Amino acid sequence: MLLNNVVKLSSLSVMLFALAACKDERFSIVQDENRLLKRELAEQRQTTNALAERVANIEDISTPSFIVSNIVIDITERMFNPVINGSFLMEVKGKSLPEVVFLELEITTKAKGNEHEYSQNVIHRLIPGNSKENHVEFVHPLLIHKVKNKDVELKVRPMTWYQGHQVK
Repeated sequence: MLLNNVVKLSSLSVMLFALAACKDERFSIVQDENRLLKRELAEQRQTTNALAERVANIEDISTPSFIVSNIVIDITERMFNPVINGSFLMEVKGKSLPEVVFLELEITTKAKGNEHEYSQNVIHRLIPGNSKENHVEFVHPLLIHKVKNKDVELKVRPMTWYQGHQVK
């Protein structure tokens, strides 16, 4: 009986030792995984910080404002098809604008009040600032005769602008 108790006690101690060894092995696996996760997290933080720095360095594009100046309107009387020939200078202003702006414009002319109205949408390539390249010309048909330049009203409305890139 004493021998039996000794055998039970020794087998119990061997099982406890084996259990402790297994527990230590699982604990070391968890520690290794924890170290790996900490390393990956540090790498992700470095990547996130690098991306945040790149975003901070990207130039902030502001919303431009468009100013019309140097309006010229000339009416050419033809026998059956009088036309309105017009031009204006479009100035693009704003902070940190792209090199080139593509602007969709609605150009509307009204003659003699509301007797005649013609409208067209066009897209123009503009350079920020007061550039001579921003000169816009248009030709509108005129369905009534004997209209003078002072009787024509011009309305220019920016619809949409797009950022462009100048190829050098």
